[in-house]
Amino acid sequence: MPFFRNVPKSLLFLVTTLLFLGTQAQAQTVFYTFTSDSSLGALGYCVAPAGDVNNDGVPDIIAGDPEDSTWTGVAKVYSGADGSTLYSINGVNGNDRFGFSVAGGADVNGDGFDDFIVGGPESLVEGDEAGFARVYSGA
Repeated sequence: MPFFRNVPKSLLFLVTTLLFLGTQAQAQTVFYTFTSDSSLGALGYCVAPAGDVNNDGVPDIIAGDPEDSTWTGVAKVYSGADGSTLYSINGVNGNDRFGFSVAGGADVNGDGFDDFIVGGPESLVEGDEAGFARVYSGA
């Protein structure tokens, strides 16, 4: 590469990286778009891989919406195969902020379906904002 002989390697790396990232960014495709059921919602506040919740061989997606219309919150699990809603689980009380945190990808009970966990950090437990985390079966 005689043309690049006097160019610092760090500059070459930067230019190469920017070209690579620019090419990748242009090639990205939106597979699914999920929206909140509430005009006040914040679906996507927390998003995570859910593992294969429905055991169809395709990884699924979990998203939290802790700021729905009552701040009760909701967590939704979506099919990675077709984007359909597999589960929609609501918080229990106003201000639970259920769906503030979500995670999945582990088969906790050994039934062959990945399970998921959802947090509600401001739930009133015995009169205090102690919060909770619940593990749900994917089956």
